[in-house]
Amino acid sequence: MTLAFGLATGVVQAATFTTLVHFNGVNGAHPGFDALTLRADGFLYGTTGGGGASDGGTVFKMSTSGVLTTLASPSRNVTGANSSGGVTFDAAGNIYGTAGGYGSSGLQGTLFKVVPNNTISLLATFPSFVGLTEGLTTASNGDMFGITQSGAIFKTTTGGTVTTLATVNQASIAQPMGQLTVDSAGNIYGTTESGGLGVSGFSNGFGTVFKLSNTGVLSTLVAFTGLNGANPSGKLVLDGDGNLFGTTRSGSGGTVFEITSAGVLQTLATFANNGGRVPTGGLLIDAAGNLFGTTLSGGPNNYGTVFELPKNGTLKTLANFTGTNGREAYAGLTADADGNLYGTTTNGGAGSYGTIFKVGDAGFVPFAAPVPEPESWTLFATGLAALAGLVRRRKATQVPLGPRPSGQWRCLRNGEGF
Repeated sequence: MTLAFGLATGVVQAATFTTLVHFNGVNGAHPGFDALTLRADGFLYGTTGGGGASDGGTVFKMSTSGVLTTLASPSRNVTGANSSGGVTFDAAGNIYGTAGGYGSSGLQGTLFKVVPNNTISLLATFPSFVGLTEGLTTASNGDMFGITQSGAIFKTTTGGTVTTLATVNQASIAQPMGQLTVDSAGNIYGTTESGGLGVSGFSNGFGTVFKLSNTGVLSTLVAFTGLNGANPSGKLVLDGDGNLFGTTRSGSGGTVFEITSAGVLQTLATFANNGGRVPTGGLLIDAAGNLFGTTLSGGPNNYGTVFELPKNGTLKTLANFTGTNGREAYAGLTADADGNLYGTTTNGGAGSYGTIFKVGDAGFVPFAAPVPEPESWTLFATGLAALAGLVRRRKATQVPLGPRPSGQWRCLRNGEGF
């Protein structure tokens, strides 16, 4: 199914929307909160939170033409289940991911590995009160990093040896959300949905952006006030000058913000009266500095949108979700070498198990050289392959929101179930 959507500002070129995959339960159900990962082999990789052989979710790959292959089905009693994060890779092509559901000792978080013959194995477990809902981030040197719901920032080896690097102070910043971002110097950045100083001067504020320096110093870069946005939740993206970009899901319908390399917070756009509302996924940046993302709600059907924020421009709606073509895009977008955008919706589609979609003619400008500030081995390797026509840029995102409509899938965060 291919639909065309005009841009919000009436630009002549219309973006083209195609639903590539309708999940049906057997091949997975309800893809999670992180963007798909495009590898140099030309396939997109991701996870679903349900469905598959044991209803514990799936790890899958998809060709850019929409052919879906299930690689592994996490088991509730062996490797954990209900993967809500994305996947990452090592140089040998092994896949690594997280599961926030059941493991061998009941409700807990797990790290798992899928080797090239598609055998899945358990690497590490986390207690239920610690929890894992975000995927791992692989730095350009191959190190893998993650964060738990209790605020522990950790590093893991490919063998599953976990080292805690720092713990977010729950008294001042709380509820970590979104994958971590790692710059080329080894500094780590992330968001918390709440915490920081509230309007009355106490904690339990509107969320923060934090930094763990490569020397181990944890600091708060920004504390949101509600007036400049609230509840950041997606993965942050870096440009080549060291500026950070992200979204908040609340405050004027949600915002797109920038934190300059000098530490200054700037609101670039708000979603009030701009089509979509409640952006929850991470942003994607192109070679021209344009930003692309998704919203959880808003649009004519209130099922969410795909949007662009041109550099020095205003928000544009590229596509609207109808329910039939998907609804509620928690995750951000991924782009291929031709500038096509790919993403997932957690619900909607045939049977409301979620979808994978493609947006063409969106105006995304591919990188023609290695991307700045590589955040993962995959990004780094793909950037080096750009001269062979394999360049791309991945920026993720994800996040839960409040109560889901009756019968709809709910996020596994803070004790919520499916």
